[in-house]
Parts: sequence; structure tokens; C-alpha cells
Amino acid sequence: MIKLVALDVDGTLVGKDVQIPERTKAAIGRARERGVAFAIVTGRMYQSSARYARELGLEGMPLVAYNGAMVREYPSGRLIYHEPVPVEACRALAAFCEAHGYHLQAYVNDELFVPDLGPRTQEYVAIAGVKANPVGSLFLWLREPSTKLLIIDDPARIPAIQAEVKALLGPSVNAAPSHPQFLEMVTAGVSKGKALAAVAASLGVARAEVMAVGDGMNDMDMLTWAGTSFAMVHAPEALRKVATHVTTEGPGDGVAEALERMGLV
Repeated sequence: MIKLVALDVDGTLVGKDVQIPERTKAAIGRARERGVAFAIVTGRMYQSSARYARELGLEGMPLVAYNGAMVREYPSGRLIYHEPVPVEACRALAAFCEAHGYHLQAYVNDELFVPDLGPRTQEYVAIAGVKANPVGSLFLWLREPSTKLLIIDDPARIPAIQAEVKALLGPSVNAAPSHPQFLEMVTAGVSKGKALAAVAASLGVARAEVMAVGDGMNDMDMLTWAGTSFAMVHAPEALRKVATHVTTEGPGDGVAEALERMGLV
């Protein structure tokens, strides 16, 4: 019996139109009527992901944001857990990105801070639906820890940039792609899987009673921790290999498919 379903947002719950399909909203509603709890577990900011918690009626549930670096109760915003990237690592990464021309974004107090309002920023804002605050040099501006750091670049270059970041910061920071063009950094020890385990424990739900659905490499430990898991059909091969199941449908509808296949609706 599945008692808790953890849902990634981008590429899983929603596609490029960033809307939850009606089929999926209906399937989630029916599963909730049967007593199944749902938790959003995303790389997004809390303020960016709260809209989906509102659409799905997840009042009183923990919302896992920033790949597990922050957990807040929805809709109160009560902070349950927060583990940001230390400021020294933030500034080292900012200096590195400025030297190499990489677009870096920082997240402080659930606000987005960017070097400028150029195309990379606009690309992100269109997806996240949040305000961007331009500050010029992040290296000069950063004076406190950032919950997460994000590099936006061409998808073909992300693997090489990921290797460079790992060489620069070592094991102190976890760096993983969330979208083909997004590389996200959180402090070591932070992960969606760790946060999901904490959410399940808070609800009194056993690991075997948890199902997770995701599509990105930042979902890897969440899918491997959950007793049952679905990788989206478009997910990287490595993620599809570790998942219990793989959907045949894409973002949004693939979530409804997963719920239907597990007999939860």
C-alpha cells in the first residue's frame, strides 16, 4: 500500500507549459480521497513551487524545495529545515563563474539574485515565475550563505561545467543537473532523498509505503530511497535504470499514468 507519493515538479508534474494537466490533477485528487498523501520535492524555490501545492490542495504538508536544502510547511511557510551552501563556497563559485563567463544565480531568504536581467535570467524567470533581483557581481555581493546556486548554460556544456565545479569545490558541495541547461549546487549531505526520508518519518510512513516520481539526475537518490519509483520516459538512462518503473507518457500525464498503474486512483 502506497501512503505517500513524492513528486518532482519540472519535467515530471509539469512540462514546458509549466501547467499541471487536468488528467493529473484529477488523478491526484482521487488518490487523496483514498487517503494517499502527496509531497512536492523540487529543486525550485519555495515561493516558486507553492503555487503547485495550492493547486493540489496540499495544505499542512511539508514542501521540499531547493533539492532538499529547505523544507517549509505549506501554506504557513514555517521553516522546518534549512541547510544552505556556506558563504565561502558561494563566493569561490561566483569568482570562478565570473572568470569563465558562466551565468550563476544565488538564492538567499527565498529570493533570487542574479548578475543581470539578460537572456539566461529571462529564460529562468519564464519557467519559475519569480522576480529576479540584479546585483551585478555575485562575488562582491554575496555576504551570507545561499540556499542553492544554479548555473544556466547550453545543455551540451553542462557535463563539463559540472566536472569543473566538482574539481573546484570538492566534496563540500553536491552538483547535479536538474534540467538539460541547469546545473544546481547544494551543500554536501543535502538531497531530495534525505529530505523525503524526513518527510516520511514525520508522517509515520515507512519507506516501503513511499512512491517517488522524477525525471532528472537530481532525483536519483529520491527514486532509489523510495520503496516504489517511476522515472519519466524522457529521463536519463541512468535514472531509468534505477527506477522500479518507467512511464510511457511524458511530463504531467506521466504522473497520472504512474498513479493509475499502481492502482491509486
